[in-house]
Amino acid sequence: VETPTAVHAVCCINDVITAASSYSGLAHVLVAKLREEITGRIRNLELKLVHALTGCCQNLDDLLYVLNCPDVDLPRLFLNTTSTEILVLLQGQLRHFDVVTKARLVDALQRQPDFFVTREQQEFVVELIERTEGEELTVLKNILDEGGDFYNLHKLIFLDLPADLHARAKRHIRKWGENLSGPIRDPRCPIKILSDVDDTLYCSGGHFPAGCDKRFPKGQVYPGVLAFLKELGVQEQSEPQEANNEVKLGRRKSLRKSLGWYKLQEQFFGYKATQGGDIWLRKSKDEWMKVSVPDTETVASLKDRLARVRQEAGSLHHELVDADISFQPPQVRVMSNLVFLSARPHAYKDYLESKTYQLFERLRKSRKLHCMPTLLAGKMRSSGEI
Repeated sequence: VETPTAVHAVCCINDVITAASSYSGLAHVLVAKLREEITGRIRNLELKLVHALTGCCQNLDDLLYVLNCPDVDLPRLFLNTTSTEILVLLQGQLRHFDVVTKARLVDALQRQPDFFVTREQQEFVVELIERTEGEELTVLKNILDEGGDFYNLHKLIFLDLPADLHARAKRHIRKWGENLSGPIRDPRCPIKILSDVDDTLYCSGGHFPAGCDKRFPKGQVYPGVLAFLKELGVQEQSEPQEANNEVKLGRRKSLRKSLGWYKLQEQFFGYKATQGGDIWLRKSKDEWMKVSVPDTETVASLKDRLARVRQEAGSLHHELVDADISFQPPQVRVMSNLVFLSARPHAYKDYLESKTYQLFERLRKSRKLHCMPTLLAGKMRSSGEI
């Protein structure tokens, strides 16, 4: 909920970012630093921001609004502020943060150019991870892995943290991973899918060193592979067939509720699990409406209702590019459960991985890929030894 205190804090953040980002080029930056030494303008804005955030701490909802506001660029905020007071203030409120807020903070800090040498930021990130437990830790890891670039959990743990913090984070993740893991065929156990890229997701066209398959053009996504990967991630895939569908449905619900996934979905992603006869009708291209369907309603009457919904919304049928009826909330956020492995070495930033991530983005926009995958690249040394 917007409050004057929260909106004021958002304005202060944007003032700091704008003031610190108004110069480009080496000469301009040097002039800006000299001007800052004389006037102290940015420092005054930072003090104003710290005061505004301190006011938000009086009401937790205000602070959460600021940290999750789409108008706030958290990476640029940490990049353009030199004061450690903001980090100290956030550390004092860490116990109140939900898992999405923690993920935003971890991602923002990991993207800092000097993160791998800034001990205060590294310790804060590890503390955020250690303060997240159980199923919330699974959600945190998945959010960090679905960013669509080379900033992911693997890079954070294995490349960005020093040895002692690396050991702490890995020990915490292993502890809760062992607590949540179950038998391989347990339908309640979350699944992480690891797959190769070349000649597995798409064809290499026989071009060395990518692969040897010449059956399809280079870059062609294999038919059916995306649907196959989606089905692999279905948690109840090993559920035995039941003669009674009602028994099977009730059993699935009890399994999911025993893990608390419904509670997590409602708390963090804003929707409740379907409890029976609820469906969603598309009013327009970007708008859906939840309706209840009684057992006595026929398909014909449901179509009539959909036509009335469209007529009231003033939408045309040719504008609708997706299914008109959904049996699950359309805004459901599918967490990242897919990891692709590549022998291509990681170089500067995501130079070699960018083309693959662009493919992922196109497949996501066309709704052919059920989640944004993580891509784990190889190492220069290992690639040179092959």
